[in-house]
Amino acid sequence: ADKETMLDLARRLNALGFQIVATQGTAAYFHTHNIDATPVLKAHQGQYTIVDDMHAHQISLVFNTTWGTQSLKDSFSLRRAALTNKIPYYTTAAGARACVGAIEELSKHEYQVEALQNLEYGAH
Repeated sequence: ADKETMLDLARRLNALGFQIVATQGTAAYFHTHNIDATPVLKAHQGQYTIVDDMHAHQISLVFNTTWGTQSLKDSFSLRRAALTNKIPYYTTAAGARACVGAIEELSKHEYQVEALQNLEYGAH
């Protein structure tokens, strides 16, 4: 249901140098829209799956919007692999959009971390 939104995000991530890995149906959809995506098996589909890629540190960011009973079951192993391997994991299209927007902004500007207590505020 979120493929169209993810299409735009995949284009934007490609422009930032990310390589896209997607389940077979999503990868095929991306290919029809001229976006390179490496197909990978879902968590329940075989011996070497996206979860294995996550444990092998081949995945640095996960967008997983679920649809249907099997997707909900698969999402448990994806969430666990993301948590175990400290991989950012987004479950909604809105969250994925915010993430990509933040990555784009970070790629444009230098930034520094500042402690809140070091900031001076004007009069209240």
